[in-house]
Amino acid sequence: MGQRHQVYAIARVQKYSICVAAFHHQWLYGYLAVETALAALRDIKRQARIIKKELRIMHDGAYKPIRGPIPLPFVWSVLRKHYGDHGISAKSHPVDQDNNDGITVIDVTNPNQPTACFINLGILTSEIDSLPVGEPSTAEQYMRHYYPAGHKITPEVPRTIRDGYEAFDELVRGFEEFPLTDRAVLADTWPRSIFGDGRIGDERQEYPDGVPLNDSCLGECMQRATEENPAFLQTLSEENLRISESGKKPDGYPESLIPLLVRAYEMIYERGALPRKELDLSGPKSWSPEQIIQVAAKFPEATSLDLSLNMNVTAATVEAIIRAREKPLKELFLFNVPGLRNEGGDSIDTLKANRVLKGVKVYYTDWLLESALAEVEGRTTYFPDGLFVAVQRPDGRTGIEFVSGAEYYRSRNTPDVKGKGKEKAPADSED
Repeated sequence: MGQRHQVYAIARVQKYSICVAAFHHQWLYGYLAVETALAALRDIKRQARIIKKELRIMHDGAYKPIRGPIPLPFVWSVLRKHYGDHGISAKSHPVDQDNNDGITVIDVTNPNQPTACFINLGILTSEIDSLPVGEPSTAEQYMRHYYPAGHKITPEVPRTIRDGYEAFDELVRGFEEFPLTDRAVLADTWPRSIFGDGRIGDERQEYPDGVPLNDSCLGECMQRATEENPAFLQTLSEENLRISESGKKPDGYPESLIPLLVRAYEMIYERGALPRKELDLSGPKSWSPEQIIQVAAKFPEATSLDLSLNMNVTAATVEAIIRAREKPLKELFLFNVPGLRNEGGDSIDTLKANRVLKGVKVYYTDWLLESALAEVEGRTTYFPDGLFVAVQRPDGRTGIEFVSGAEYYRSRNTPDVKGKGKEKAPADSED
């Protein structure tokens, strides 16, 4: 039993819109669904600065979580606060879920101004048949199904109905600041469905592999450096050509350009384009670890550091930056930094164990994923296309592995050395 409802967070990534996080709620309908969505939307706006950082890395060709069931683990964590811990795969289709009271869709492409809508899926168990199937409905339209206008409220009316009428006007006013999600965006997210006949992505800007230059702080720095020294880009191009002809792997930027890049960052602060407490070194794949440490030391006032997408950053780099700073860091963004996964001593897990990161709020992709997929240590989280299982790592910590359903069942039923089959996988829990 229940009043089943799902929420889907979507966002445009490269060419198309995709689902980036999703939850199932067993008992959510009427004004409660609208009230929950409104709280989530306001939370998304509060966390817009962080969500924009996470969105930007999805345009990078090397970003792995985009292919999994939770493409944006930070967005997932924001929704979890409001919708509970029953996460479902972002790759699952809304019409395949057990649903009675429609779905909520929240578009976080612009987290400063997210959009939202409520939708009647039109499946057999639907209890909101007064709404058009597959069409985005406003909060007012969705609630009107449960609380018709002109209904007389008497003491005999159930308390939940009275609560809905009392909250109605305030919730409608609250939703006025959030635009309605366009139906074309829904068709783009779930093509060839009740929302539309196909993708509309060809009409949109297609992002190339990697972060767009003007979408990263480094890109702006390059432009500022060129304004001050027109020969900057020419010098960089000549140096890149020399390295290419030599056949050697580049180890950072030419040292002669580092002072110009530092000056470019200073110009950004002087123009007020970035608060001095924030230092964004994300995006550039050409920084060497030594250059990152060197540049970070030039801005001692910064308490928020973004090293996302740096292919050369390791745990040793992070530790050197933290230990060298006069003012302690409060925030550290490490979205999609593969060098932190190294086994042994040089890993971010070791830094955490040694309390090097004490007092620092760390946004690290792997940790966010582990938190999302292992809310309770040892718990198995099921998804339609496979499942995540908790595994014991060599260092004693619990990690997460994703396996297909077929692979999991094979492993559970493979005979052991005594010829006895292993225990079968537990059945999905019933709602």
